[in-house]
Amino acid sequence: MARKRIGKNTKTLKNLTPGDNANKTEGVINKIIAKREIAKAFNALEFNILYYNDSFALNNTREIAQFNSKIIKKYPISFIDCSFMGEVIIEPDTKRIYFDNCKFESNVTIRFKVEVEACFYRCDFKHTNFDMSIFTKPMIFYGPTFREAPNFNQVIFADNLNIVGIKFNFNFDSLQQTIMRKPYIDESNKSKGKNEVAYDFRDSFRTLKNILIKDNNLLDASNHHKFELYCKEIELDSKKDLASEHKKSKNIPESEKQKFTAKDFIDLFILRFYRYTSDHHTDLSIAIRSMLIFIGIFAFLSAGIMVFFTIGDGYQLFGALDTASLKYFYDANIKNFIQNNTACVVGLNFFIVLLFLTLFILLIIHTIFDAQLINLAKRLKQKNHLVCIIYIKLIRFTKCLRQLFTLLLCILPFVILVSSPKFLVPAIGLFTDNRSPFDPLSTIGAVYTILSAIMLFSLIKTMRKNSIVPN
Repeated sequence: MARKRIGKNTKTLKNLTPGDNANKTEGVINKIIAKREIAKAFNALEFNILYYNDSFALNNTREIAQFNSKIIKKYPISFIDCSFMGEVIIEPDTKRIYFDNCKFESNVTIRFKVEVEACFYRCDFKHTNFDMSIFTKPMIFYGPTFREAPNFNQVIFADNLNIVGIKFNFNFDSLQQTIMRKPYIDESNKSKGKNEVAYDFRDSFRTLKNILIKDNNLLDASNHHKFELYCKEIELDSKKDLASEHKKSKNIPESEKQKFTAKDFIDLFILRFYRYTSDHHTDLSIAIRSMLIFIGIFAFLSAGIMVFFTIGDGYQLFGALDTASLKYFYDANIKNFIQNNTACVVGLNFFIVLLFLTLFILLIIHTIFDAQLINLAKRLKQKNHLVCIIYIKLIRFTKCLRQLFTLLLCILPFVILVSSPKFLVPAIGLFTDNRSPFDPLSTIGAVYTILSAIMLFSLIKTMRKNSIVPN
């Protein structure tokens, strides 16, 4: 009974024992009461709550359903090995922000002036929103994992931001879903457009990139620059869709309609090209694969042109399987063919260039078409289930064929490198030979030479960014 009376009114402890013993006893009782409050607030066990260095530590508590922001204003609490299932909102006047090896299954929001040191060690975040926050003391991210794009838009770090071993477990598609998933509200309580949201995320990655560059961490900075370019592409894509909607609408004045200019189209194309061919100069394996496919397409079409004219002129195909024989028969007859069929050759050259670019786009930027085919399959499923099944089987079959063809194209450059390496550089022979105008091999060689310079530049830049060579 005496313990219950003490628990109800701790002030009477001063009258129980004189001197320091009363103060010590009161401190112990206050800690016990604080532990009970913390345990109740986070549905935790009291023996998981420790007290050291003038603060409490909540240890090994899983599935915390609701984060109590009021209790962390009252007591300085560190969270160690905890899992938060609900939204974590850290409000002003918080005593302590310290999370070690914690997992957040919902939003983590900080939107105010933070005047205490914020530490996140080896934490796993699903979604973070630090929009327009001001950190006056150091902020530490050590080994964090972000499953979705973090929002550091317009964040001010007055002291220092320490980022070590940051991991992003998302790609372009998941970043796009994060931006397109729900509307964002700005400071004037107006809903932002998707292109404006993409710009905010781009500003967020730019902030992190600049901090890493300041710390001379160029490799991680290039990764953040990649996500910055992702956001720029999503921004332009959203701008294009908005311009298309405004163009169809008759209720919007012409002066207020969103414009999508030729410059925007070129920028969007370049961003997509480098994302698919090298992941913006950050993935060396993608860059090498793209280069091999590009060379393989050139070799495949060049051999196809020579075989076409060899068969067309009546030569036996099996007697001219080697490259030298094919080229000999081709050179012997192409001039006469061009003179007698000039218009036909011009049309054939246009077809060859179009086929070159189409094959390259289909094999490199195939995910765009895959997404459109999947969306079409979903629409067919609502109308006719049998047609949808046949269509999905056809998609899988064509995907297997594309993968097999891509594999053969990747092997073909090595075959040419062993047998006739000079054919890999057509500018050496095709433009120095006495060839007739409109020669199909010269046409495809010109396109290949121009594009190969771009691909080679991309490959070299990717190799430099993934090495220790400084920029």
